[in-house]
Amino acid sequence: MWAGSDVPYPFLPAELALLLDVERRPSFCLVNQDDPPLGFGQYGMRTSTIVHLSRIIVSPKERWKGLGQLMCKMLLEKAFAETHAVAASLRVYRENEVALAAYKKLGFQPVEDGSDAEVLFMVAEKHFGQALG
Repeated sequence: MWAGSDVPYPFLPAELALLLDVERRPSFCLVNQDDPPLGFGQYGMRTSTIVHLSRIIVSPKERWKGLGQLMCKMLLEKAFAETHAVAASLRVYRENEVALAAYKKLGFQPVEDGSDAEVLFMVAEKHFGQALG
């Protein structure tokens, strides 16, 4: 699981909530009644006008069902409703072609400034998030 440079690996399961800073960073689990969590995602303010989606994770057993896009849509709707953001950003491994395609469908565009050889920085304008509902 990739959770950014702030999260050391390996870690103990009991440490995860603290490492992900769930007390201060809006965090959401995608669930289906009594089943184990299907997905997880967070957002935080990158700047005063850009919300950053992060730690978007879908259970390996639940992939290829559109849940990553659903999770992102829900995060965008919530983030735009609760902040003054006019755009959203995220980072994704360049080799993660499935996630790249999903993010592009949501209106995210690659931005080489802010990217590196391994990770691609992407941005979407707020109107994309509003049209997702």
